[in-house]
Amino acid sequence: MNFKGSSIAILSLALLSACSSQIGTLSGNASLGDANFTVVDVAYGNAQTCKVFGLGGTKRENLVLDAKSDLYRYFPLKKGQALANVSVDYTNKYYVLYSKTNVNVSAEIVDFNPSYDTTAAQFVYKKLASNSYVTRDGFHVNELVYYKDNEAYGYKKIFRLLKNNVEIIVDDAVITVGYESIFKPDITESIKNYQFKINDEITFSRQLESESISGTIVGAGINGKYLVKSANGTFNTFSTDDFYIKTKK
Repeated sequence: MNFKGSSIAILSLALLSACSSQIGTLSGNASLGDANFTVVDVAYGNAQTCKVFGLGGTKRENLVLDAKSDLYRYFPLKKGQALANVSVDYTNKYYVLYSKTNVNVSAEIVDFNPSYDTTAAQFVYKKLASNSYVTRDGFHVNELVYYKDNEAYGYKKIFRLLKNNVEIIVDDAVITVGYESIFKPDITESIKNYQFKINDEITFSRQLESESISGTIVGAGINGKYLVKSANGTFNTFSTDDFYIKTKK
């Protein structure tokens, strides 16, 4: 290997090499007495930033605020509910030229209303199992997504995000499905490889000679897949590998 090639290889290795650290803090918000509450869910929020040569990015205190805002967005509290055992975890990864900071805020949602229906409470602590994520591939825990159940698409809530699969709640039961089978109805947050927006009108066909399908994009998935709702109420999926014409936004 010549000097130029060696230099490029060494520089690439330096850019990818990293060390990391993790810091966690725990506090309690709600005043909990004996048997005066029920834990009904576990809430999560996430925020991250990147600094180059120690410059730029979001300040540490603002990063926590962003993570808390993310938590409240996906886990809005109902009357008689509060957060307890709030945990803030920082993960820092240091590279040669830049660093990444990730903040996860988690908390138990407790309910002080004795008449509250806790049918789904049996699933609460399963969320705390290892190898799960707050966000992954643009999806977020507790988010409503489109999923096809009993031959019809409808909204289902994400229960847990795993490395290769996602758990969603269907008829008060948790089932495991692939990421490719769910579609995000709101892509204000980034999903990898998406080119279109929600409410774009599109006409597409599987092949140039096949019958075309027209409709409005209502959901975005991974790997350039989209969910389209036609004027007659039927749903179809298409990907950027299909032949398509975007008509208007």
